[in-house]
Parts: sequence; C-alpha cells; structure tokens
Amino acid sequence: MHFDDRLSTIFANAGEDEGSLGAVWCQLVDLLTQSPSSLTTGDRQRAFTFLAVNRNRVPERRRLAGSVSVAGRRLSVPLAQLLCDDKPEVAAPILARVRLSDSDWHAFLPQLSRTSRSLLRQRRDLPPHISAALNSFGPSDFALPSATEQNTLPHVHQPAREAAPVDEETPSISELVRRIEAWKSKGHSERPTAPTLNRFAFETNDDGDIVWVEGAPRTALIGLSLARATAASQPGVDGEAAGAFRKRDLIEGARLSLIGSAGLEGVWKLVARPFFHPTTGRFAGYRGFASRGLVDLTPVVGKLELLGHEMQPDSVRQLVHELRTPLNAIRGFAEMIEGEFLGPVVRAHRDQATNIVNESDRLLHVFEDLDIASQLAGGRYATGQNQSGDLIRLVKEAALAQTRLTTSRGATLQVVLPDIPITLDQDQATIRRLLDRMLTVVIACASTSEKVRLSVVPTQNSYRIIASKPTRLGQASLRSIFDSVAVDGASPPPELPLGVGFVFRLIDQLSRQCGGNLELNASEITLNLPRESFSAKESREPR
Repeated sequence: MHFDDRLSTIFANAGEDEGSLGAVWCQLVDLLTQSPSSLTTGDRQRAFTFLAVNRNRVPERRRLAGSVSVAGRRLSVPLAQLLCDDKPEVAAPILARVRLSDSDWHAFLPQLSRTSRSLLRQRRDLPPHISAALNSFGPSDFALPSATEQNTLPHVHQPAREAAPVDEETPSISELVRRIEAWKSKGHSERPTAPTLNRFAFETNDDGDIVWVEGAPRTALIGLSLARATAASQPGVDGEAAGAFRKRDLIEGARLSLIGSAGLEGVWKLVARPFFHPTTGRFAGYRGFASRGLVDLTPVVGKLELLGHEMQPDSVRQLVHELRTPLNAIRGFAEMIEGEFLGPVVRAHRDQATNIVNESDRLLHVFEDLDIASQLAGGRYATGQNQSGDLIRLVKEAALAQTRLTTSRGATLQVVLPDIPITLDQDQATIRRLLDRMLTVVIACASTSEKVRLSVVPTQNSYRIIASKPTRLGQASLRSIFDSVAVDGASPPPELPLGVGFVFRLIDQLSRQCGGNLELNASEITLNLPRESFSAKESREPR
C-alpha cells in the first residue's frame, strides 16, 4: 500500500514568517497541480483552506511566483479560481495561459471578476465558443469600474498629465448609442485592430519572470521568463538573454519572440540591466526595455551565411554551451582513468580512455568553431586587445600542432619562413585560430603522400600566408568551395565534421575581422593580412 505523505511533510516544515509561508504556498500550488488525484479529499480541503486563509500573509511576489510556476498547465477549476481571486498582477499569468476543458471553462468564467474576464478577453488563442461565452456576460462587464474596483486594477507607472476638462453636460445613453451607430455606418469595423507597438518597459523578479509591464498588454507578457531560452515556435527569449541572466550581465541585443498577441507579434530587441536590493545587496531582478523597428535584428556577415538559414546564432550558442559542459566532465573522467589517478587500470581500459580524450578534443574543437561562427553570424564577434606577438613563432607553433594530423593523413608539411622576425600588434587568439584552421583544412584535404607547402611572404602592403592548394580541390573556385561540404564528391574528411566549405567560410570571415581576406587560385590558398594593421619591426638578423 502506497502512502502519500508529501502534504504532511510540507506542513511539518511550515513556519509563521513570510519566507516560510511563501515557500509553503508555492509548494502547495505545485502539489495541487501535479497530482491532485493522489490526495485524499481531506488533504485537498486542508491545502485549499491554508491557501485561502493565508493569502494576505504571503508576500505578493511569492503568490505571483506560484502563479507563474503553474501557468500553462492544466489546472482544476477550484485551483484556477483560487489563484485568479487575487490581485490582477497575481492572476494575470494564469489568465494568460490557463488551459481548461470546455466544461471547466463554463464553470470557471462565471466565478471570475469583471477585471479578470477583461484580462482574459485579451487572449487570441481561446476557442471561438469560449470567446462567445465571455461576450455573453453582457454590458455590465464593460461598464466603468467603481472606485473600489479601480483600486484593484493593475498598477501602471504613468507620467503625470493635466486633468482633462469635464463637460458640464453629460450625454445621455441614447445619444451615445446614436454616435456609435453613426461611427459604424462610416465603415469602421466594430472591433478595431490593435495598434502595433514599438516599445515597452518591463521588470522581472529574481527568478527572471516578468512581473511588471508598461506600454503593452500585460497578459501577453506577465510570467514570461528571461532565465530560460525557448524554441522558435514558443514565446520567450533566446539563449543570449538566458545566458546573461545566469551571469547577471547586461542584456543588450538579445531577442524576445512574441506569438499570437495582437499588436505584439514578432521579434523584439531587449536592453536590460540587473538591479539589487538597496539594503541587502541581493539580486532582485532586471529592469529594461523592449523595442523593434529601431535596429536590424537580422545582421548578415559579409555576403556569406556561416550558419544555415534556419539556424539562429543565439540558439546555436546556447546549444554549444549546453553540450560543452557535460563533454568536459566526460573528458575529465577519461583523463583520470588514462592517468590511473584512481588506481591501476588494465591496458584495454586505458586505451579506451585515451580514445575518449582524443574524440572529446575533436568535439570541443567543433564546438569552438560553432561558437565563433554564431558570434560572427550574429555580428557579435569581438577581437581581444591587441598584443605584440611574433608571427613567425605563431606559424611554427601552428605547424607543430598539426603533427598528428599530418601523420594520420600520410602527407608531408613543408614550412618556408623568411629569415627576418615579424612582430605584429593584433589579437593573438584570432591569429592563432586563423593559422590553425588554415593548416587543418589544407592537410585534411591533402592526398596520401602529398606535400603541403606553407610560406610567409612579406609584401609592400601586406603579409601573405600562402599554402599550396591540395590536388583534391582541383580547379574549384573559392565561391564553389564555400558552398561545398566535401571534396571530390566524397564524404567530408573526419577531421572536418562540419564540412570543407564551413571551415573556409570561417577562415574568410575571421580574416576580415583583422582587415584581411582569403584568396584562392589554381595552385595556392592565400591569407592576406594588411601590413598597416601590424606594428612590424623587421631586421636582417638571421633566425
């Protein structure tokens, strides 16, 4: 016999302070949503009694958190009614997303206040018969609220305005009806289209949930989270906003997608800053603005698509982040087995661990390329601070790092360097990436026993890093290589899982970040780096 003691556990830990009451409130709401049928009638009644009796003792932000946490789930009518029988700020997330059966809707609507039904009418995803049921409540729902009801309406920060003059002669009801009919007869629709908005302000709580909005309908936005990235087909933010939230960083240029909300549909740009409690210093949430039509939300890098048309740069960065963390953990354990840090390991297991480490390194290399490509495609790649570095030394290090790849391909790498030192003033990390990717793609495309030649040639206006063109690339032009995945119609080399074209496009765009470019002719692949972007110091001292 199974005994469900979750409710007893919740009440056993309940205290009398606001923090304890708020925690119990959220736990009970979650429990009544997840498995109400597993509770006895007495337990459900006890839970509902606690929620009703202690509503005013629980801080509003915790009640709002409870509503946000279950918004969008299928609720029972009693629980939905209890959560909506609250301030509009607390009820708004439920009213914006609650899902009920037809019979439950007809039981739920009469229990709502006029304000709640007004918020519910702003939804555009309700079935037509439910919208008709809402409209059946008659003109009383559209009457101006009384002074008492006005005090319960959502608080919106509004700039002070001068009081409008009051007509001494108030028009009669028949006069108002006559004016409405005259307005309709001019061809105006009975229900005007909601105006398209271009900007609104918002504020979140410390969980990232939007709790205050000015300048836009509240029901479409209250409860949306900055802390969790959503799929393209769902309303919510992208991975950049979610990542910035986790790090408490400035959110600038991230995207918010809204679907099915009149006047709000589309993609919005977010600018928001974290704020902190003035006395405790604890993180309290984000405040900011959303706007559209002010910036280009689909930046293009040059004339190339580094990522596919259906791949969003921010989503790719989020995916890479989510994959890199477990892969690093797997690699770490494999290294411990390989090095026998946990005790003696048989040879076969050490070999498997070594293979895991090597494959992990290859995947991490792929993840880095995807991360860089998403930054470039989103227009957010930034070179680091320029530092003096020896170009000749960087080329030597890049060539040495390709020893394993050269051996596995059965090729030979010949490096020809000038006998003068070249000191450059550039972002060293970007230069290393350029050299590494260029050598990787050239060697991976080389045939067995082929000799690959790499040379550095200073010219009057630039420094040219020239690699011999692998025979497998034939007479292909740079544009055709950009559009290709493999060479000779074969599968991509295992060292280039993202394809030959992807790596060439990546090299081209990285070189442009340094003010250079990539060239290809019948026999050579050339990376040009402008001389004026370097602090070149050349001497005739032999190396």
